[in-house]
Amino acid sequence: MLITLAAGLFFGIVPAIGASRPNLSNALKSGQQREGTMRRLSLRNTLVVAQVSLSLIALITAGLMMRSIENVFGVDPGFESGKLLTVSIPLADRRYADEARGQAFLDRLNEEIAALPGVEMTTVSNKLPMGFGGLRRTVLVEGRDVGEGENGILVGATTVGDRYFEATGIGLIRGRVFRSEEPSPTPRVAIINETMAGRFWPGEDSIGRRFTFYGDELTVEVIGIAKDSKYGSLAEDPQPFAYLPFRQSYRDTTANAHLFVRTSEEPLSVAASVRSAIGRIDPNLPITSLRPMNDIIELSMFNAQIGVRLVSAFGLLALLLAAVGVYGVISYSVSQRTHEIGIRMALGARPGDALNMIVRQGIVLSLVGLSIGLAAPVGVTRLMSTFLFGVSAVDPVVFVSISFLLAVVAVGASVIPAKRATKIDPVLALRFD
Repeated sequence: MLITLAAGLFFGIVPAIGASRPNLSNALKSGQQREGTMRRLSLRNTLVVAQVSLSLIALITAGLMMRSIENVFGVDPGFESGKLLTVSIPLADRRYADEARGQAFLDRLNEEIAALPGVEMTTVSNKLPMGFGGLRRTVLVEGRDVGEGENGILVGATTVGDRYFEATGIGLIRGRVFRSEEPSPTPRVAIINETMAGRFWPGEDSIGRRFTFYGDELTVEVIGIAKDSKYGSLAEDPQPFAYLPFRQSYRDTTANAHLFVRTSEEPLSVAASVRSAIGRIDPNLPITSLRPMNDIIELSMFNAQIGVRLVSAFGLLALLLAAVGVYGVISYSVSQRTHEIGIRMALGARPGDALNMIVRQGIVLSLVGLSIGLAAPVGVTRLMSTFLFGVSAVDPVVFVSISFLLAVVAVGASVIPAKRATKIDPVLALRFD
């Protein structure tokens, strides 16, 4: 607000001061008057060139971010989200603090919901992909000192139900999935993803390997390797991740249990029956969230989408300002050259000649602005390269298309006053003072 106020005062006071000190003798001389006109035109041309340059920066930034968002939404999340309904319920209630009772409740819940029409299978986890929750724990490989290789780094972890990999569509590369009769609490088992296997045991078979979580004395044995998937965002790099059976880690599931309901049709078509099934089992248990997995993925990109819309809005505003600036300068130029245009028309110049002369001025302004502006976006976009995904900071498609768009708009803004110049009556123009 302060910058806006300062800009308004500055650009209002400066010409006002100039107008308050007129040189009457110079004003009576046509040469001096023409010189003052040229100075005003030069200042206006400079401002328009600056507008075109800044517009190019804003529009190219918006274009790169839009392409980046498109690329992110095209990423395979590593699981089948199309027919997956998620239901979040809090199990921190004291009624489910007892592990046996809590597991019995979840078993019954899975059984009843899986029997509903349109439901293929269900499972449970303490974390939603692209959502909040889950754990990040330091992993210590058995027989390896901290700091050796990749030992002692943070690994994402979540507790999951028996049919988690089948319900979510996360493929298993080797090993086996969790079983409902998985012994508890020992020996503890885990399924790790490809990235974790490659980071901790590069070039080796990780099945049967053992590790512990920092602060936990119980050893965990790797029984399977799952394909990589996205856990926090679609744009993230592959992260090491471990899946633990909730039957051995019930306390990690109690804060928030997330049901995954694999459906044979549109996920929301079974939402009402799922809600009713939960109500029949425990009428007092609240449902904190019930939405398709695709909605959660889209929600994870909400901040990025808002950023793109905001930058795009600024880009369009800059484009409008550039068009208005070019239009204003050309209109002012036409008004100042009315006498000249009249003489040209009287000497036999055709309307098309006048049109070309005026539009050429707009083209020159645009080209100068684009030439100056093209150097600046390269530096700006390189600074924002960490925010881009799947697109170069100097992507030629964006640079060329945006430059062409801005040039077309600028030329279009020149055509309107240029056409007005072609309609000037030579007789009236020769009398123009």
